[in-house]
Amino acid sequence: MNGRRLHITLFTIVFSIMSLVSMAQKGNSTTVRPNPLASSVNACQLYVATAFTPNDDGINDKFVIKHNGDCELIEFDIKIFDRWGRLVYESEKSDEESAWDGTNQGNSVKEGVYMWKVYAKMSDPQNSSEAVIVSKQGTVVLIR
Repeated sequence: MNGRRLHITLFTIVFSIMSLVSMAQKGNSTTVRPNPLASSVNACQLYVATAFTPNDDGINDKFVIKHNGDCELIEFDIKIFDRWGRLVYESEKSDEESAWDGTNQGNSVKEGVYMWKVYAKMSDPQNSSEAVIVSKQGTVVLIR
């Protein structure tokens, strides 16, 4: 097994284990719970970029997770990990000012692929009696 394949396999295993632990801590492994009364796909969605460039040019400098403006965000939690599974960023805020800027403890992190895990609880404007839970994970490429 070559080094690259081993690295990718370890990356996948570590990320899978972290995801299971995180879901167990939250007590909810639901990815998206659509409103059965809605005629279309759930109105509350998260939109996640696949790459960003924290080079202070004012364009795409932060890793921002957005939601459609019609939904009210009740709870939010994001964690970002490096390729070794070390936590490099965590926040309970979803605004652009609080978004990840490609640093860890004030120091720029290396260019590369980072894993993220996000949990959000939103109120659906179409059905205010039921909250929508979204739990997603993925990767983002940091380009310098």
